[in-house]
Amino acid sequence: MVEVVAVTAASPIHDERAVEEVATEFLKEVSGLYTKYVGKVTAPGSGIGGDLALILVATGGSERVVVDIAREAGSAVLIAHDAMNSFPAALEAFSYLKDEGVVASIAMLGKARAVAEAAVAAVTAAATLRGAKIGVLGEPSPWLVYSGRNIKQIEKQLGLKLEVVGLEKLYDRFRGAVPAKIDSIVKSASGVAVKPHDIDKASRLYATLSAMAEERGWSALTIRCFDVIRDLGVTPCLPLAILNSEGIVAGCEADLPATVTMLILKLLSERPAFMGNVLKVEGQYVWLAHCTVPLAMTSNYSLTTHYETGHGVAVQGELPVGLEVTLARYDHNKKVVRAFRGRIAKGDQFSRHACRTQVIVKVDGDPTTIVRKPIGNHYVLVYGDVTPSLRFLASLLDLTYEGGGE
Repeated sequence: MVEVVAVTAASPIHDERAVEEVATEFLKEVSGLYTKYVGKVTAPGSGIGGDLALILVATGGSERVVVDIAREAGSAVLIAHDAMNSFPAALEAFSYLKDEGVVASIAMLGKARAVAEAAVAAVTAAATLRGAKIGVLGEPSPWLVYSGRNIKQIEKQLGLKLEVVGLEKLYDRFRGAVPAKIDSIVKSASGVAVKPHDIDKASRLYATLSAMAEERGWSALTIRCFDVIRDLGVTPCLPLAILNSEGIVAGCEADLPATVTMLILKLLSERPAFMGNVLKVEGQYVWLAHCTVPLAMTSNYSLTTHYETGHGVAVQGELPVGLEVTLARYDHNKKVVRAFRGRIAKGDQFSRHACRTQVIVKVDGDPTTIVRKPIGNHYVLVYGDVTPSLRFLASLLDLTYEGGGE
């Protein structure tokens, strides 16, 4: 668990009663976000520590106190108000922290909670990533000529561990696996256009992957899908859809940057994420499609065959139109996190010549960055706007953040 410290920074010459009044407002606004409140600090050298400091810049003349607390914590949110020279002090301290590379945000009291929540989510996600283990079943798919390069850099950049497992070990487990009980999932589908035998094999693969993830302590996994289809005659699409709905991040094609993006967005939003091929970028719209989607993200889904092979079980899901989303991708090669805020413009099938789950997103800003400054194919969609926390997280991880077509 991360330690979030709340503190009031003030000059010793200001009116104590006025400082106490604004501190009471501050504590109400950040209630439930901090693990410890240390009270009022009027001089550097407090030794407060923590992983994140929520600092009320109560008065002018507190700049050195603010800087000292923020530097010791390593990250901070400076919260100012419109009296007692609070904002001038916060702005001066914020300028110093940014120049020194200390991760920090600034907000005004009364509108600071969302900023503080984003920072807490980011710091928590960073700590989780540092201890995470990702299972990689097989090598990245051969067509991932950009995304599959230099994957060891992911460990160095994020502090997580990649555990590569040969597909033969998966195959051995699969052959002896007992089918999982997924009758309710099949019954909940609006349509089933696949053979019972294929559903049975998908349930065995789901049972195998679920057991391996639990036994090996994986926070996420990704699988070289098309080899599995060729060798076992089973598509991983439905197993991955179920795993993601259950909270185990599961990516396709052994695409590690995309799978890591799914994990990051899940940690920030506490929701599952959808990984898709970018089919087209035009105007403010991005077209995405894939043969799997977390069932929990769908308003309706059917079970049909895999698009490329015409075999097995894929998921054709429908996503709610008008819902606010974040579309993002992490790129280890350029040390970039790119994100767009947007809304679902169309959430059901628009083409017979694309993967089964299809969605069109209208984004804020200019999505042609996806093409002009390419960082790979698969982008990841999650419900809600997590761009503020994603920006803060990128700074914590020493990654460049590109937002809204920057």
